[in-house]
Amino acid sequence: MDYSFAPGGTPFDGLLRAFYTRRGNTTLIAATAARNTLREFISHIDGSATVTKPIQDMLLGTHANAQGYLAATMFDNQIGRTGYEVMEDAISGRHTSDSTTPDTTLTSIAIPDTLIGYTTGPVANNFHIKGCNVGRATAFLQKMKEALGDHVNLTAPLHFFGLYQHTAYGIWEFLAYEFKLLSKTAFANRAALVTAFDNLGLTFYNGDPVPVADIETWVPRTITRAATTPLNLPLGISIGSRTTIGTERQFRYPGPEDYTFTINFPNASQVPSTPADRMTALENGLDSFKYRQSDTVGGFDPAHPYPEYERWGYSSKQDFLDEHDWRFEKSGSRLICRGRFHAYTLLVPITDRDPANLGNIIFNFHPNAGSPHAAITTGLVETDTNFFATV
Repeated sequence: MDYSFAPGGTPFDGLLRAFYTRRGNTTLIAATAARNTLREFISHIDGSATVTKPIQDMLLGTHANAQGYLAATMFDNQIGRTGYEVMEDAISGRHTSDSTTPDTTLTSIAIPDTLIGYTTGPVANNFHIKGCNVGRATAFLQKMKEALGDHVNLTAPLHFFGLYQHTAYGIWEFLAYEFKLLSKTAFANRAALVTAFDNLGLTFYNGDPVPVADIETWVPRTITRAATTPLNLPLGISIGSRTTIGTERQFRYPGPEDYTFTINFPNASQVPSTPADRMTALENGLDSFKYRQSDTVGGFDPAHPYPEYERWGYSSKQDFLDEHDWRFEKSGSRLICRGRFHAYTLLVPITDRDPANLGNIIFNFHPNAGSPHAAITTGLVETDTNFFATV
């Protein structure tokens, strides 16, 4: 039996729970006030007299992103949002800002070997994350696998993760491309944005290049605000009277955004005043930045296993600096550095051929209990490297 957990409170988390209750061979463990972290989920299963051990796979449903962050909380009193550093804390036992008092009995999310029947040799059990794009954050996944005890295969989607529910049928599970473009300046017009997306060398899941004609279809006429295009995509088969499901294509642009970095000086007189000196202060400040003071490697140091610039999709600290429009503000003895950038995103459901010509959506189907319709689980298999990452 597989066991699943989706503790969040958003509509998407509700859909995840509906999905898990329909997924075959799966028991949904409900979140409660006393069981709302991953650690508590694992502990509950391990300590339950009604759970037959060893179990098979575990599933966590949560909002996520390509930077390597999850919305779900790992353990009580977790410091900061769930990212690479929290996985380090789960392993080390850091549960307060005072890192000199580690206690893994409060932080560990390691899955007991007895729960999954692991003794030695190849790993046979899986831990599946169902959340958008986090499969792209390889360093984060590797650290999370270590935190889970290193005896499960950890999988996560390489694309935007979507669910569609029809109350008379069940839940469809599908994926969408998330093509994202970051720019230090806003694009002057639609043609320039289309060209910029084309210059990224976008590809479909099978490696085929995305034609510029498709990008022309996806980018809306007005690029200064978000836009949603409803789609009715064919399934390629009939499930009862259903031959299509309703999805959508999205263009996301929230307007200009800022990456903010604050530098503290001993006193106000030492805050640099010229643009050149302020830029130098920023460069030096990034060199000294650490996620935690106890870290031995800086957050922008290429020696860091998951540097800050990489989380944002840049190849180096200098690339990160160059691709932001920096503005500076003095506030007492602080220099506030704001790097302006613009993020343009295309969300396009994944089909079995060129999405500009629609094609059949690639999906899994999980029917309602008692439904005459069979489950379909061969469309999106977690071992398929076109759609999922595995570490």
